[in-house]
Amino acid sequence: MKNICLAFLFCFVLFSCREESNNFKISGRTKDASSGLSLPYVSVSIEQKALVNGILTNYFIEADATQSDINGNYSLEWKKENIVEARLVVSREFYYGKEITVSPDQLRNEGAVEKDIALWPESSVNVTIVNGSGANVIQFNWVNANFECACCSNEVKTFNALSDTTFQCAVYGGKWIKYNCVANGSSGSSFLLDSLYAMPFQSNNLFINL
Repeated sequence: MKNICLAFLFCFVLFSCREESNNFKISGRTKDASSGLSLPYVSVSIEQKALVNGILTNYFIEADATQSDINGNYSLEWKKENIVEARLVVSREFYYGKEITVSPDQLRNEGAVEKDIALWPESSVNVTIVNGSGANVIQFNWVNANFECACCSNEVKTFNALSDTTFQCAVYGGKWIKYNCVANGSSGSSFLLDSLYAMPFQSNNLFINL
């Protein structure tokens, strides 16, 4: 009798292990990208395009949504469908939000997907260039910086017959960013290569007097 019970228990456990879940699952931890520390209260949702009755939804539909806990842990679970595209939509106040592509094959082939998420703090830099030397041409560029505005890039900005100028860039906070400035005039050229620490959650000022 004991052997029969053990055999029944073994079959039950084996069947339970083999039973496939009817849901997709994604879980992970949200972090501050500048410090690596856990970031709580981050809004995380999963959106998908799926084949429903052979018809493709041509737009993303939210399948589940949650908020990470005090330790930054989050978990999403939703009914399995014929997913064509999927993405995580992540946001938190004072941080740059992001959309993260999720592979449908990964969802289908893995029991649960682990995906940690890092968000950069919001920050900006107000750049003021004063042409004290009377240079004919001034060139300025950031070096390997990351931006959250379409107006800025690492390409060289060229100013001709400049008196002074001011422009603003939205950057990732909590990191050092290098910049380069060259002034060309009748008396020759001057070069400036330096860096600025972009304080998180602040508007930082960079003043260059050539």
